[in-house]
Amino acid sequence: MRVLRGLALTFVALVVCPIAFAQAILTLDDLNTRNPKDYSAAHAGEEVTVRGTLNAPPFHFPEYTVVTIQEGHAGAALHTLQTSAMLDGYQPGDMVEATGSVIVVAGMVMVDVERATRVKRVGALLARRASPEGLRHFAMLGDLVTTKGPVIESGSTTGGNYIMIGGGAEAYRIFFPSRDEGRSEALPAVRPGDEIEVAGVAFQYAPGRPPYNRGFELLAFGPPVVTTAALGWWLSPLVVLGAIAVVAGSVLLIGGRERRLRRQRELLRKTYQVGEEIFGASSIEQILKRLEGALPAVMGVTRVRLYLYNRNAKQLDAVGPWAGEPEAISLSTPPDGPHAGAVACFHYRSLLSIPDVSKSPFPVVAGG
Repeated sequence: MRVLRGLALTFVALVVCPIAFAQAILTLDDLNTRNPKDYSAAHAGEEVTVRGTLNAPPFHFPEYTVVTIQEGHAGAALHTLQTSAMLDGYQPGDMVEATGSVIVVAGMVMVDVERATRVKRVGALLARRASPEGLRHFAMLGDLVTTKGPVIESGSTTGGNYIMIGGGAEAYRIFFPSRDEGRSEALPAVRPGDEIEVAGVAFQYAPGRPPYNRGFELLAFGPPVVTTAALGWWLSPLVVLGAIAVVAGSVLLIGGRERRLRRQRELLRKTYQVGEEIFGASSIEQILKRLEGALPAVMGVTRVRLYLYNRNAKQLDAVGPWAGEPEAISLSTPPDGPHAGAVACFHYRSLLSIPDVSKSPFPVVAGG
């Protein structure tokens, strides 16, 4: 009997113990160890057991589901096929223990879960703030964070929607995964220049061949908070200022031209009015009186003088007595000053209107 019991214990030691040792318990820091040559998983293909607290709801992709766990500032990703509901029952704040093999999916180190159990309820974790530049590090992968930045572009893929943010040399991608291809949940409208703030888990998506030191992104589990840009400078500020200056100059020029035209129309109207009043006058003295009352305001002169042409004497006779003024102005030898202007005005008018000035006496108006 003792012999049989000894053989049984020996069998258990030889069979069960290697299995237990094959499933190494790794910390999340150890799980994320990378090979320095190509940044692939150092424990790829190993059967491991990990423990951590869920920091976000499950992320559903068209082909698989990911649950992220965190312990301190170290995070990791648990992976199942899309057809499996093994991880769907867990909520953020649940501490779970998962066993499976270490795999790499598009650069991201994950545990392909074979079995998982809930250890206890810990409570929801708090997200820490990080800049897009600070999230481009392996140490941040799997961590619950919030980040913000200006929008560069937005779009969609077969696995969900995305928004690119950042202001440096490299943009950072915020990804909103969807289980159904082509049926991604609609996001708030954003445009380049808007700033968004979003919560999620630092992740990596670097399809293709190694090295896997690229493709850092954020898996968002809620819509972003959008701050609309006050002004999107899709034009250079200098161009805008130049356009404003051109418009202002054009307004001033058009306004000045309109004022000049308005003054000219008013002057023409007053001139016609004076002409009508002259034609309605019954004597030379009334004509002079009308001219003295109207011309200073219309033409901006200070004095008005009226002359009649004397064809016998070949001179201009003044109408009305003016102190210090000659009673007649000779057309052949006119004096200097305004009197010469009156003579010039007489000659100019007679050349335009009457071929033989000696046959038509008419008044000449001079102003000064």
